[in-house]
Amino acid sequence: MSHVSTSNSSSALAQVACPDNGHLLHPAGSDVRVSRADGLHGLLGMFQVEADGQTRYMTQAELEVFQREQCAAGGGDARVVRSDNHRELLRQSVEDVLGKCVTEDTLARTARRLEQPGGVDWLLTSPDARLKQDFQARVDAFGRTTVKLEGFSAPGWEEAGGNPAACFKLACKGAQSTASAGDTATGGGGVVLYEKTARRIQTDSDASRVALDQIKAHIDSGRAVVAGVNEPSTASVVDAKKQPVTDHFVAIHGYEMDAQGKVTALLAKDNAVAGTAEVRFEVGADGSITKPAEPKRKEEYLRQEYQMSEVRFHTSLPYAGSIEPLNDAGKRMVW
Repeated sequence: MSHVSTSNSSSALAQVACPDNGHLLHPAGSDVRVSRADGLHGLLGMFQVEADGQTRYMTQAELEVFQREQCAAGGGDARVVRSDNHRELLRQSVEDVLGKCVTEDTLARTARRLEQPGGVDWLLTSPDARLKQDFQARVDAFGRTTVKLEGFSAPGWEEAGGNPAACFKLACKGAQSTASAGDTATGGGGVVLYEKTARRIQTDSDASRVALDQIKAHIDSGRAVVAGVNEPSTASVVDAKKQPVTDHFVAIHGYEMDAQGKVTALLAKDNAVAGTAEVRFEVGADGSITKPAEPKRKEEYLRQEYQMSEVRFHTSLPYAGSIEPLNDAGKRMVW
């Protein structure tokens, strides 16, 4: 059975991934998605359940009963955790609109009051109506949901054995630990993101869309993803013929998205140091996926910029979309 955990700043839903249909949970013959509810429903601890084309909201107790009826298919045991910053945004709204600090209990009562249907909308100048409008505006502008594999670990450089090109093997080992039985973390093809070979690459926007959609699908189903990166400040590459711009590999285990559902950042474990390190890639408006230079990091190697150059797919989740990006030479970027 899945477990639910909560904290003062967010609520998180942890679920065992069900590999039979690539979604988190499903009863026999159905297609079901379970996620942390957005907005005020989420602040009240509700969960959004999409089943057979219908959406409904459940309390934690209702979800526990629902989950006991779901499948227990074997496979990777990675747990998908969803959390958001909506509670903190509500706190900011209360402090700004009402001009007072609030306790956690008061914040919870405020959320419940605002969630009442038709309770405040008729009087647009009332404090609660202004509070609700301010909160929704903050969610639209600053709302963020983080989805990641709880407790995901990957081997660090201590397992490199002196091999300077061990990063691919290490990233694969981490991602493989989340694969279902008979699945391989890199056997389902992949996508290259750069238009042409260059010291500093330019990301193809269509290829980026494919990569982000695939990464989201993998993480949602409990699977970590192997990704290659280009290091513009260095001239070395993993393989001059097969990977002419890829200098390094990491294992992606999470993503962030805005209130509109657009992926805005990726979270990865970097094996360049012992024990691995957490790195964050930002998604640019042009589709570029970049870890900015971080000159203040204590790990010298990780101070440099990374540009994501390729992404590999699990055997169980090959790309089946309609976008077929071509590079400047007219060659397919998805395989």
